[in-house]
Amino acid sequence: MDKATILGVFNFVSFHLCKTLLNRGIEVYGVSIGDMEQISFHEEKRLEVGRNANFIEASLEKLISEAGISASKQTLILPVYDFYMLNHDRTLLNDYVIGTLREYINKSKAELDIMVILPMQLMDHEKKSPVHRLIRQVKQKSVPVQKVYLPTIYGPWQPSVFLFQQAIMSTMQKGKLSGAEREWRGDALFVDDAIETMIELMETGNPGEYLLESGQDNYWRMCADYLNIGQNHIEQAGKPHQMNRHIVRTPVKKVTALADSFSQQIGHTRLFYQNQS
Repeated sequence: MDKATILGVFNFVSFHLCKTLLNRGIEVYGVSIGDMEQISFHEEKRLEVGRNANFIEASLEKLISEAGISASKQTLILPVYDFYMLNHDRTLLNDYVIGTLREYINKSKAELDIMVILPMQLMDHEKKSPVHRLIRQVKQKSVPVQKVYLPTIYGPWQPSVFLFQQAIMSTMQKGKLSGAEREWRGDALFVDDAIETMIELMETGNPGEYLLESGQDNYWRMCADYLNIGQNHIEQAGKPHQMNRHIVRTPVKKVTALADSFSQQIGHTRLFYQNQS
């Protein structure tokens, strides 16, 4: 892989993917989409990656104009996970974006791989999603597709829709936990651990479906206990999915210790949020 294109590049998982790929010398086209450009600390994130000469911020229109020109192998990353967690599914899955992506894929298919990053919650609802319809069309054109399902992801830049970030912020701003309706509470992964495994999957180029796991029993609960999140906030814990098709259960290569992972998230939150009250 010589190049990666990431949609919604300034969102949570997308931004960490972008930084890690840049650090590995990969050229990254970062695409902002619609009102998601107004996400928290957008300019701070842009400055952080903008210093890297391999980062190019692009529009969907620019992607189309340059599609098929490069002969180098590239990966298109569709982070449905970020949009789903922020309840902005329609921003990513509207007719214009899907139509533009279809055109881009048609022009670039000879040198293109695709990774779709999905929340666990959509594992049972793939037929209802526009992005899955797009994936089925892409597969018919023999473009390799990897679908990666994620549980709760935490770490620096975690949005406040997640309970972990709410708990951290409540210790600084005396706020209350409002809950997280879309959060999967059956497992959790530190973002750096998840990114490391996703990039390894990208480098294999092997198409298929993958479920990233911590390999730890009740790990989301362990994280919640570390942050003193009470039992009353976990009533909608994740339920086991019936995997009636071939999905590769993939434990992350490394599980960073809770004290180390949460110290990073807490320190980052203090740096960027404490003065916002």
